[in-house]
Formats: sequence, structure tokens, C-alpha cells
Amino acid sequence: MCSATAVRSARGRDRRVLPHLSRRNGDLGIRRAPRAQRLGRRHVLYGGMILASAGVLVTLVHSIAAIVAGLVLVTAGFFTGRVVASSAVSSHAPTGRAQASALYLTIYYIGNSIGGTLAAAVYHGAGWNGVAVVCLAAVALAALLALRKI
Repeated sequence: MCSATAVRSARGRDRRVLPHLSRRNGDLGIRRAPRAQRLGRRHVLYGGMILASAGVLVTLVHSIAAIVAGLVLVTAGFFTGRVVASSAVSSHAPTGRAQASALYLTIYYIGNSIGGTLAAAVYHGAGWNGVAVVCLAAVALAALLALRKI
């Protein structure tokens, strides 16, 4: 027989494992960045956006396995885009690369904070489907911005 404490303990471990696996997936994407140089930044960036968008859509399926798979896809796509954007900042700055990189990271974290706050508000009003719409809109906006910049 399973005690309530054992169940809570097992659930706690499960919650800690998923973020770790997602981060490890992001690490794999980062390690493949040099290979991506051959494809070109724009192709890799849009590939990451497509991967992340597909992951968001997969999380809409009412299955734990699908949700986990969707989160893995979102993480891989997100970190692919982040690596491409970060390298583009460094390569496009003729001088002051450290300052350009610091500015990029500042804006990156401010944007993530605003996006997380917005998504939380949407979740309370519209549930996960609303969050998925916000995520897809953010990816679409990033794709439009990237058309001109990278």
C-alpha cells in the first residue's frame, strides 16, 4: 500500500525531473550551434521557431506524453533561437561587442519577465489555450522582426 507521504514525495521528484530534462534538451541544441553555421542563421532561427511553435501546439493534446514531448520541442526550439540571436548580436556589432551582448541579455530578461507575466494573466482568464495563442503570437512577432534584422 502506498502512503500519502510517498505519493507526495514521488510527485515532487517528477516535478523536478521535467525541468531538468528540458534544460538538458536545450543544452544539446546549444552544442550543435557550430554545425548550424553551415545552414545560415536565418534558416536555423526559423527552424527553431517552427520547432517551438510545433511544441506549443503539441502541448494542447490532452496526454501527459504529448505535453512532455511538446515541452521538449519548445525548449529545443527556444534555445536554438536564443543561440542564433545571441551570436547575431556579437557578429553585427562592429565595436563594443561586450556592451551589445550585455544590452541583448538585459532586453532578453526584461522581455521574458514581461512575457511570463502576460502569460500568467492570460492563463487565469483563458487557460492553457490562451497561453498557447500568446506563445504563437510571440513567435510570429519574432519571425517578423527577424525578417529585417538577421
